[in-house]
Amino acid sequence: MVTLRARYAFNARMAEGKHCAGSIPYGFPRDSTDRQKWVVDEEAAKVIRRIFQLVIEGNGVYQIAFILEREKVLIPLNQVGNREVGRWKSEN
Repeated sequence: MVTLRARYAFNARMAEGKHCAGSIPYGFPRDSTDRQKWVVDEEAAKVIRRIFQLVIEGNGVYQIAFILEREKVLIPLNQVGNREVGRWKSEN
């Protein structure tokens, strides 16, 4: 259960226009200099645009998944892992 103090802190962050999500949406990594700023990941943006186009064309969720799999589009976790960011950094 969220305490009253935590709720006030959350509301204050929202009033300041800061992000309050526990995780960042796909396609928006944090800026390396300002953790409150999200930047657009162009590689992910291409995939998102493709998904929206497939929806506009009338494809359903399973059809879209099949198409993306056939096109060998990586899932978000694999895309992040390939870039070696966050917890997937190599320790050479």
